[in-house]
Amino acid sequence: MSKQNKDKLSREAWLKNQDAAGESSETGFSREKSEKDWEAIAQRGRSLLEDESAAADLLGSIDAAIDQQFGESEADQPDTKTVILPRRKRMVWWSAAAGLLLLIVAAAWIWSRGAANERLYEQYFTHLDNELTVSLMGETDTDELTQALRPYNAHRYGEAADRIGAYLQKHTEPVALRLYYGISLLETGETEQAIDQFIELNNTLIKSNYTRAADWYLALAYLRSGQLDTSRTLLREIAQSQHPNAVQAQNLLNAL
Repeated sequence: MSKQNKDKLSREAWLKNQDAAGESSETGFSREKSEKDWEAIAQRGRSLLEDESAAADLLGSIDAAIDQQFGESEADQPDTKTVILPRRKRMVWWSAAAGLLLLIVAAAWIWSRGAANERLYEQYFTHLDNELTVSLMGETDTDELTQALRPYNAHRYGEAADRIGAYLQKHTEPVALRLYYGISLLETGETEQAIDQFIELNNTLIKSNYTRAADWYLALAYLRSGQLDTSRTLLREIAQSQHPNAVQAQNLLNAL
């Protein structure tokens, strides 16, 4: 008997033995066997097959049987790249859209609050008449000071801030000039610099009409810069005192 016929009979005998043991002749496996049992049978089958293509066919049938009992084959599995990835992309897109919407809402809220603060500031800000020219009559540098204050008297606050600032770079007196300098800075939008001027004035001078005025404009400066808690605290102090702006301070507190 030739070797080929001998191998064929051996394969047929092996398959026949599997049928006798209650195993499928199509796959060579019983549904009740474990994966390890099937692996052992596969190795036996490979040893009986010299031809690699025949062995591959047999192992393929084994894989099909394993998939049939223990789960879907790879071909039946959903393609995660084509199914999950688009969903993930949609989730990322919705997350980005939600984040952008949140930023827009937050920006709109901040802008609306800022606009409301600005409207209150404009409602309660009033020009403070300059008293320094009269009080400094006859003293040195009066003419230069008068020139520096002229734009302020005309409500030209940008020019006034430049001129008064230049004057204060050369002169330390009068300290009260910082009140008008701070008001000019405040009206030109230099809020933080204005706050510094009002604080320095209050730290330098004893209580007077100048410091009381500085308190009021300092509260307005905090309002305009969005520092509402600090503004409220100062407004309460003003409202509960004999301050000339006590009534205005209380009304502004009620509006905040």
